[in-house]
Amino acid sequence: MLCDAVFRDRERSVARYNAFRRALLLIPISKWEDLTDDAESIKTLREVYGNDVEELDLLVGLMAEKKIKGFAISETAFIIFVVMASRYA
Repeated sequence: MLCDAVFRDRERSVARYNAFRRALLLIPISKWEDLTDDAESIKTLREVYGNDVEELDLLVGLMAEKKIKGFAISETAFIIFVVMASRYA
């Protein structure tokens, strides 16, 4: 299912993870360790994307991203939530 979602995102020209973070005025990652502390995830990311963090798909990045301490979501997901919530306030 995740593969289907990534494929649809690519078909629809959804921005890659770092491009999306830049659009939100967040600092992009420069290495996999900026994204996650999980060694197995880093190994898998390297197998799929090599060392090119700019190719990281948005959905994959959102799922792998470190959670904010004390929160159940990551920084990027939190900013998306804030932006969406402010539109309905």
